[in-house]
Amino acid sequence: MSTIKTWIVVVATASLLVGCAGGMSSEEKQQTYQQAIAGAKQAYEKVLGVGYAWRDTADLMKEAEKVASEGELEKATDLAVEARKQSELAYNQYQNEKNAGEDSIR
Repeated sequence: MSTIKTWIVVVATASLLVGCAGGMSSEEKQQTYQQAIAGAKQAYEKVLGVGYAWRDTADLMKEAEKVASEGELEKATDLAVEARKQSELAYNQYQNEKNAGEDSIR
């Protein structure tokens, strides 16, 4: 899947998750959060594997877990989606710069 298509899917999914959260039961909100944080962790591990994780992504995931434990599942889901987005953008940045040579920004 191209980078643009991936980005569109991520944004659409995030919009659906956030937009539908108001009418969800507690169990559905919990499940949505669990899916979002699992996706964020998976994307973060991928970018860690290439040594290109962004500075604040781990903090976003920790904050998501903290607010989820306090029952703020919608906010936690938003943070997890943002963390995943950051990891995916970081991986795309890595792909664009990995062959840039010695003058690349790294």
